[in-house]
Amino acid sequence: MKIDSKLKIKMLYEMLRIRMFEERIQQLYLQGRIPGSMHLSTGQEAIPVGFCLNLKSDDYIISSHRGHHHILAKGGEYKYMMAELFGRVTGYCKGKGGSMHIACAKIGVLGANGIVGGGICIAAGVGFASRYLNDGKVTISFFGEGASNTGAFHEGLNFAALRKSNVVFVIENNQYAISVTRNLSDCIEKQSIRASGYGIPGITIDGNDVLEVYKTAYEAINRARKGDGPTLVECMTYRWHGHHAGEPKDGLLYRSQEEIDSWKKKDPIKRLKDDLIKNMEIRLTKYNSVKSINKDLEDIFERFPILWERRNQLAGTLSGGEQQLLAIARGLMSRPKLLLMDEPSLGLSPLMINEVAKVIQDINQRGVSVLLVEQNIPLALKVASRGYALNVGRIVLEGDINEFRATETVKKAYLGE
Repeated sequence: MKIDSKLKIKMLYEMLRIRMFEERIQQLYLQGRIPGSMHLSTGQEAIPVGFCLNLKSDDYIISSHRGHHHILAKGGEYKYMMAELFGRVTGYCKGKGGSMHIACAKIGVLGANGIVGGGICIAAGVGFASRYLNDGKVTISFFGEGASNTGAFHEGLNFAALRKSNVVFVIENNQYAISVTRNLSDCIEKQSIRASGYGIPGITIDGNDVLEVYKTAYEAINRARKGDGPTLVECMTYRWHGHHAGEPKDGLLYRSQEEIDSWKKKDPIKRLKDDLIKNMEIRLTKYNSVKSINKDLEDIFERFPILWERRNQLAGTLSGGEQQLLAIARGLMSRPKLLLMDEPSLGLSPLMINEVAKVIQDINQRGVSVLLVEQNIPLALKVASRGYALNVGRIVLEGDINEFRATETVKKAYLGE
C-alpha cells in the first residue's frame, strides 16, 4: 500500500495539532488554571491519527480517560475542546464533562470514559447496531493495555466476535497501567494473542510509526465495514508523562529517565518528519510552516488563558477587574432583564466581596435578575448568607470566566450618578 506525500503531510499536521494542544493545556493545568484532572497522551499521537484518517465522517469512535488525541484526530475543534476543559458552557459537553468525558455525536465521538475498559462493551454494541442496520458504519474502541485485563474486555470481544460487530478494538499499549509496568500485570508478551480466544484477527504493531498504523487500520476498518467482524490491534507506544498531569515527579517514581529518553527517540512526529525530509517529500521550511498550524490555533491558545487570568483588552487606567465591570455597567444602560456575573469574588479580599454583594443587591433592586456563577463555594455561600443575594435569581456553584470588581466608580457608572 503506497501512501502519497499529501497524505503523509496531513498525518504530520494532525499529529502536530495534537502535540501542540496537549503541550499548552499541560502548561495551563500545572499553573492551576484548568480544574479537574487531566491525562496526557503525548507520544501516542500516531495511533488515533493513523486510525481516524481511515474513517468516514459518520463513523464512530469511543475513547478512554486519556482521550484528547482521539477527539482531535476525529475532527474535534480547539475552541470547543479548550472551552470544555475550562468548564465553559461553550464546550462540547457544556463544560460538564471536562477532560475525561468529552462527547460529540455530530463528529462521531460517542464519548470518553473515566472507567478503565468502560467503553469496550459500548463499542461492541454500537458496532452490532451498524451491522444490524446495515449502515456500513464502523466503530473504533480505543483503550489502554490495562483495560485488557478487565472483564469488560473479554465480554466485549466475545460479543463482537459472536455477532460480527462492525468494530475495531485498539489497544494503546503505553507500557504502564497507572504505575504498574506490564511485566508485573501480564503473563503474555503480546496482548493481541488474546484475539485467538474469540476467533478474530489480532496483530501487534509499532504504534509510533504512523504509516504502519495507517496501513493496519485500513485493513481492519475495511474488514469491519464489509461485515467480516472485529479485529484486535495492539499498538506499542509510550506515554511521555506520568499517569496524570501533576503526578509527583511526572512518573519518575516508578520508571527511569533513561527509559523515557529512549522512547522519546522514537517520537512519532520526528520519525515522520525525518522520513519526509529524507525522501525529499517535504522541505524543512515547509515543515516549519506546517508546525505553525494556523492562526486559529494560536488565537484559541491565547484567548482562553487571557480570559482565565482576567486580563482585558479595554483601554484606560482602571484595573482589569474594574474595566470588566465598567463594561458590564455600560451594558446595563440598556436595562436588560438578566445579568450574568461569573465568579465576581475571584481573587478579591473579604472587604471587596462585601462590595460585590452590594452591587448584586443594587442591580437586583433595579429590576434586573442576576445569575451569579461562582466557583469558590465558601465565598458564594458567604455572599448569600449576608442577605445581599437572597433575591438573586439563582446561584450556580461552578466557575467560568470574567471577574467583576465592585468599585464606587463602576457603581456610579451603571447607576448613572
